[in-house]
Amino acid sequence: MSELSVGMQIAVPKDGVLEAHQAGLINSRQWMGGHSPSAGGEAWPSLGAGSFGDVLWDEIISIEENGEEQVWDIEVEGTHNFIGNNIFAHNTYISGNTGIGTSTPSSKLHVFSNISGGGVATFTDANASCTIDPTNSGLSCSSDQNLKKDIVALNATSTLDKLMSLRAVDYHWSGESSAVGTHTGFVAQEVEAVFPEFVSTDTAGRKAVAYGNLIPVMVTAIQKINNKVAVLDSRLSNLEALVASSGSGAEAGLTFAQIISEFVSQFETIGAKFVDGIAYFKNIFVGKLTVGSTAKPTGITIYDEVTGLPYCLKIQNGATVSLSGQCPEPSLGATNSNGSATSSPAVDSSVPVLTILGNNPATVPVGSTYSDLGATVTDTNADGSVNNNLGIATFINGVEMQSISLDTSTTSVHTILYKATDGAGNVGEGTRTVNVVSAE
Repeated sequence: MSELSVGMQIAVPKDGVLEAHQAGLINSRQWMGGHSPSAGGEAWPSLGAGSFGDVLWDEIISIEENGEEQVWDIEVEGTHNFIGNNIFAHNTYISGNTGIGTSTPSSKLHVFSNISGGGVATFTDANASCTIDPTNSGLSCSSDQNLKKDIVALNATSTLDKLMSLRAVDYHWSGESSAVGTHTGFVAQEVEAVFPEFVSTDTAGRKAVAYGNLIPVMVTAIQKINNKVAVLDSRLSNLEALVASSGSGAEAGLTFAQIISEFVSQFETIGAKFVDGIAYFKNIFVGKLTVGSTAKPTGITIYDEVTGLPYCLKIQNGATVSLSGQCPEPSLGATNSNGSATSSPAVDSSVPVLTILGNNPATVPVGSTYSDLGATVTDTNADGSVNNNLGIATFINGVEMQSISLDTSTTSVHTILYKATDGAGNVGEGTRTVNVVSAE
């Protein structure tokens, strides 16, 4: 009240001016050149410079003290006049807590409802609304299909890949002590690189993440994983059924070794037998038979019908040669019948070659998002053929990671190791160094 004085002008709603004038609460003589509307329903003349929409300005002719009463109005900083529920008033500046439905607010804005369940606060914009329900620990937001258009299902495969590239972190806010407990969440700049539609930026350039938008993404990813598990479960069930059906009674539920043994036994019923890596057949008819190779020439062991002794039938210089004894097995370092050494099998000793794509070393400013271009790998097989299909494992600062994501919050140096292993066990490696530097 000390900020108001007689003679000052105050904003009033136009609809209540006539009643206030009749009660002698306000003086409207100065409005519109001294024109005052009558109680008989005389219409208001055209509004002049002293009006603004439904608001008119009037002079304060007297001020009387009427005691003190606690109020709970919306905080308006400074000293301002405002209108609420068709009542013109001078604001009460609240520097503490504000309560709606309670006279003992415990926080900056405390909304109370004595009804159990249901919402206590609703926020609405042009598209939808969200309601806070403390009883059910819920935040319910509009999701009716009648409020939506252009509805398209998420791509499960790409959504799972994107979700796998996110990095969850523990952190402290810049303005709090490192001694307090940490918070869990994401870094907005990293989320923006994967889901830009989930990140907003304020006028100061600070970014925020809409965490609620991650829920449908996680649901889609879980569904994708569940489908993969269902396929594997089906395959496992089929394998278990196959094993169970391989026998009955005590023979049911065979081990893998027993399955192989049973498989070999079935061959014996058709005249075939396998012993110590040697195949025995009662009768064999072939359209084409090749014995040995250029690298490993060999022969055929035939037993004499009279003596029963073995002889090795070989070809030397185009002529058939019969040598006493069994034909020797081709092996590393073995010699043929004329004493010359046979060729050793080729050995894969070629190390996979990795080519790092992009800058190495790479330099990124503090606070920016690092995008790795990866590497390619080429390997040469024992027969000289080229294999470009090896997988590459990535290690960040010594820790194997499925995707590459670096902490660029402070100046630092990161090492990315790319590693590939071929079928012979040969290992190829490549290293990239990433320097995080202060922004100039």
